[in-house]
Amino acid sequence: MLGSAMLGLAQALYGDYDDEVAIVQEAPGGRADEETHQIHLDEDHPERSVVIVRRPGPRTVRHDLSEP
Repeated sequence: MLGSAMLGLAQALYGDYDDEVAIVQEAPGGRADEETHQIHLDEDHPERSVVIVRRPGPRTVRHDLSEP
């Protein structure tokens, strides 16, 4: 009975824990996605997984100073 009370208290304080496996699906994409980010997943140690996001470089703005 004490064990059930402790489990109930833990659930009340911390909420339900979710043991369900996330459903993962491949996203459509091509070269543009590969150039903007890289994903390195470590299945043995998920905390070592890395996502590298590259921001586009600065845009060059041309000003035509010959016109008034």
